[in-house]
Amino acid sequence: MVKRITVPCTVAVVLLALFLAATPVEAQLPPFEDSAKIKLTFEPAKAPRGQVILLKIIVKLAPGFHTYPTSQTDPGASSFRNNLQFPPTPELIRVGPLQEPPYRSKAELGAEIADLHYYTGSIEWTQQAVINPQATPGDKTVQVTLPNLQVCNEQTCYPPKPLTFSVPLTITDEPPLEVEKTFQSDLQKGLEELVKTSAKNVVIKPSDPKPSDSDPFNQDSAPPKATPAPRRILGTRVPRYSLRLPDDSHHRQLFSQAV
Repeated sequence: MVKRITVPCTVAVVLLALFLAATPVEAQLPPFEDSAKIKLTFEPAKAPRGQVILLKIIVKLAPGFHTYPTSQTDPGASSFRNNLQFPPTPELIRVGPLQEPPYRSKAELGAEIADLHYYTGSIEWTQQAVINPQATPGDKTVQVTLPNLQVCNEQTCYPPKPLTFSVPLTITDEPPLEVEKTFQSDLQKGLEELVKTSAKNVVIKPSDPKPSDSDPFNQDSAPPKATPAPRRILGTRVPRYSLRLPDDSHHRQLFSQAV
């Protein structure tokens, strides 16, 4: 007869609480794409080299989620910041400061933060950028990487990681425009950073030394040639072929010295 074991309700509640506490909080979050819809566009999407255009970063957060600006006034909230300074690409160089929308503020007394800035709902950042004067004209797909865009709910945040987006851009074949003096310094820094990044991505593969044809251990070298050797059969001199192997006396000498 099988005995039925009844677990009190309070014990079951405690076990469930322990299970939830042992489960990583990140596993309880929905997929990132369900919590934040992110879209990047250029305005205008067609321009000549040297022209300043706008990159729009549009984020729509699901209810219950929030994000942060790129700076905080309260020193205790310094870790609650986004980094949207995308690195330069062969087509585009970021210039000037990022334009941020108005934010909300609240106190997080448990974290000793008196003034925490944050966003909910729909947010739009704008960033000026110069089309690289050295870029090749044509239809492009610019790879824009945002280093860190934090998305959180009241309990936890998604693990920070860079987000890369493919943004279409058409560069016309008109002569490059002269970049405004205000942005020339940022343009020069971006071009220098682009050169350094390109140099880091170059992989130099060392060439293997070519083996000597006379090396007896070289499997790619030509096989030993057969040379005729005379042989007498019933008084008749008939040519005979023998195999001449490489002289390995040098290797035998090294082996005997090692022993």
